[in-house]
Amino acid sequence: MAFYRNYCELEQILYEYYQPKIADIFDTIRQNPEFSVKFDCQLNFFNTFGDAIRSSIDSGFEPIIYQIFVEEIKKFYNADSDGYWTTFMSAGVYAIWRKWLLDGQQKPLKEIMDFLKQFDALKGNVQSIP
Repeated sequence: MAFYRNYCELEQILYEYYQPKIADIFDTIRQNPEFSVKFDCQLNFFNTFGDAIRSSIDSGFEPIIYQIFVEEIKKFYNADSDGYWTTFMSAGVYAIWRKWLLDGQQKPLKEIMDFLKQFDALKGNVQSIP
């Protein structure tokens, strides 16, 4: 019964399970300026969570993974006054990674990362796009 007293719903369990795992990888990416470290961390992320992301889509809990992913991506951007840029970029980065994953990772990871880097110049407040 203790389990049920600590969690009200399945969504809370899934969030609390995935959030620290995803946040750890994003923290490592944020803290390391070296491209090779960022590349390895992202490769590790998709090797570790690729199946979970696909499963979340099939099982209907993708909004939880999306929420965590977006929360972590937002940390890469300096806060803008109205939040539109951060919201736009967070949703866009997730959508790109999601498409890449569902397409079977056909493009090399470096190509996807280079594509995302193009947005650095669009807004001067990007720390380092994941």
